[in-house]
Amino acid sequence: CIANDDFMSPQHAMVAQDDDGLWVEDASSLNGVWLRARSGLVLTDGIKLMMGQQIFRFEQSERTGREPSVDKQGTRRAGSPRSLSGYRLVQLGIDGVPIAQFEIPRDGCKIGRSLADFVVCDDDHLSMTHAVILPVGDSNFEVRDLSNGNGCWLKLDTRRLLTKGDVFLTGRSV
Repeated sequence: CIANDDFMSPQHAMVAQDDDGLWVEDASSLNGVWLRARSGLVLTDGIKLMMGQQIFRFEQSERTGREPSVDKQGTRRAGSPRSLSGYRLVQLGIDGVPIAQFEIPRDGCKIGRSLADFVVCDDDHLSMTHAVILPVGDSNFEVRDLSNGNGCWLKLDTRRLLTKGDVFLTGRSV
C-alpha cells in the first residue's frame, strides 16, 4: 500500500508470477501502468508515451510526402521543408483531449523542453532534449530516451511479461 500517492488508484495494478514468468497488468486504474522505455522501443500506431509530465500518442497521419527541393548533388535548398513520414505525435491534455500535434519528419525528431523539434517549454520534468524518435527501416520508428532522470514511459494496454531490469510506474511511484 502506498498511502501518499494521489495519482494511484486503490487497486491500481496486479503483479504476479505464473509459468511464463513475472508479469504486470493494469487493474483498470485511472492513470494506468507505464513501463520505462529501454533504448530502441519500436513504436506502433496508437501507443501512448509519457515524457516528463506530458502524455503523447504516436499515430498515423494523413499528411505524407512534401519532398524537399534537392539539387543534382543532393543538397537540400535552404528553406525547403523536411519530408514527412505519415506519422505524428499528439500531445494529450486532461481526459486525453488533444492539445497539440507535431508531424514527424522521415528523418525523425527530438522532443524536449528547449532543444528539440517538438518543444514543451512549461514542463520542468522534461530534459532540454528528452527523447528522440528515429526511423528504423522503411516504415517503423523507435523512441530513445535521452533524459538523465525522468525517463520515457510506455503505457501498458495489456498484461506485460517483465524481464530483468524492467521498471514500471503506477501513479507517481516507481
